[in-house]
Amino acid sequence: MGQRVVIVDDASDRTALMAEALRGCGYRVVMLQAQTSDELLAGLCRIRPDILVYGEEVVIELDSDDGARLLREMAPRVQEAEFHAG
Repeated sequence: MGQRVVIVDDASDRTALMAEALRGCGYRVVMLQAQTSDELLAGLCRIRPDILVYGEEVVIELDSDDGARLLREMAPRVQEAEFHAG
């Protein structure tokens, strides 16, 4: 079974395409949306991803400093891959 990838979703076409590509490569992909850093942490703890994918715009929207802190705390627990708009 493939590794579990969580994409912190900013509801863009870019993340949907990324999810489709990752699924095509055998990854199990979960799109996660959260309004607060607490919601994000709860989702990540429930899903326990092997790989976390998020964009900088997501960090900024998640309670600003609190969201950035949360993602820094989660990074050592999962493989981390950032993506940026072209």
